[in-house]
Amino acid sequence: MFDSLCDTSPRLDLGALAEALLFYQRVHLVLGPRRLRELVRALGAERLVALLDSGSLQIGYTPAQLAASLTGEVRDVIRFEAPVHDLKTLLPRVVFDSMGTRGASATRCINKLFRAIRPLEVPASLTEAARQDLTNGPLVRRALVEMAGVGAPSVDFAKFRGIGEFEKFDVGHLIASFGAARMQAHAAATFGGEIATDPTTSIVLRATVSDLTRRRSASASGIADFEELVLDQAGAIRDAINSGRRSFDEFEGLLERAARFRGWLKNQPHDKKLVKAYFDEVTRDSWVASEPGKAARWFFLNAIGMTASLLTGSDVSGTILAGALSMADTFWLENFAKGWRPDQFVNGALKGFAEAD
Repeated sequence: MFDSLCDTSPRLDLGALAEALLFYQRVHLVLGPRRLRELVRALGAERLVALLDSGSLQIGYTPAQLAASLTGEVRDVIRFEAPVHDLKTLLPRVVFDSMGTRGASATRCINKLFRAIRPLEVPASLTEAARQDLTNGPLVRRALVEMAGVGAPSVDFAKFRGIGEFEKFDVGHLIASFGAARMQAHAAATFGGEIATDPTTSIVLRATVSDLTRRRSASASGIADFEELVLDQAGAIRDAINSGRRSFDEFEGLLERAARFRGWLKNQPHDKKLVKAYFDEVTRDSWVASEPGKAARWFFLNAIGMTASLLTGSDVSGTILAGALSMADTFWLENFAKGWRPDQFVNGALKGFAEAD
C-alpha cells in the first residue's frame, strides 16, 4: 500500500501530482509529448531534475497514444504517434524553451533527464484488447450501469452487445475510457505500482479486471472485488495548487515533512484510520487546514480466493475454464502472479456521461 503509483494521464494535473507525492514512496509519471512539455514548463527543468534525483519521482515516456476514432459510422480505438515526438528530438527543444537558454546549464539538464527517463513500449496488442473489450456486451454493460445508473435512457441492457446500440451516450468518451484503461494497466504492470486514474476510467478498469477474473476462475470467490477507501480532506492539496491559491513551492515544505512518515505508511494495511492519522500528522499546523475539504479516493483489489488458476485457466480439478487470454490479458496476469495489483488512486469527479436531451 502506498509504495509506488503509476500515472499515465494525458494532461498534466500538478495538484494531483503533489497529492500523489505526499502519499506514495515513488510516483512514476508516464508522459506523452504534450504532458512532457507541460511538466517541464510547470516545474522548471532544474526542479524536475532535483525531484528525479530525490527518488520520489520517476518518468517514463511513450510517443504512442490510444484514442477514440469516430469517422462516419466507424467507431474504433486507434493508436497514433508521430516521428517528431521522438524523445531525442523533443527533449532538447522543451528544455531550451523552458530555461530560455542553450547554455551549459540547459545541456546538463537535458543529459540528466535523458538518462533518467525510461521508454515505455506500447504493443499493438493493447489496441486489439481495447477493441475486444468494447465488443464484450456484459463488460460494457457493467461499466455503463455504474457510470449512468441502472435504466439509463435509450439502452436496453438485456439486449446490449457492445457499443452498437445507445444514442444518449458520449460514444467517444466511452471508447477513450476503454483505451485509457488498457494503457494505464499496461504501464502500471510494466513499471510496478498502483494506477492513478480518473473516475470514469476507474469504473472501466474495475469492470475489466472483474470480467477477466470471472472468465478465468471456476469459483465465485475468485472474482475480483475492490474495496473503496475515501479520505475527506486529502484532496484539498490538489484543489489548492490547481486553483493557484497555493504554489508547488509551498507544497514542497509538506513533502519534506512527509518523507519521515511515508516509509511507515507503505507497510500498513488498507485502513482509513491509519491513512487519516498519517495525513493529519503530515499536514498538522500547515496551510492545508485552512483549505476547503476535498475527498481523495482509492480502490484496492481484494485478492482473497484468487489462485494460479487465473493464469493457467483451469480449476483445481484441471477443468479448462472459458475465455482465451489475449496477449494483453496474459501480461496482466503474469504480473499479477508476481505480486502486482491493479489498485487505483482516483482523482476528480465522475464526468457526466449521458448527453443532455
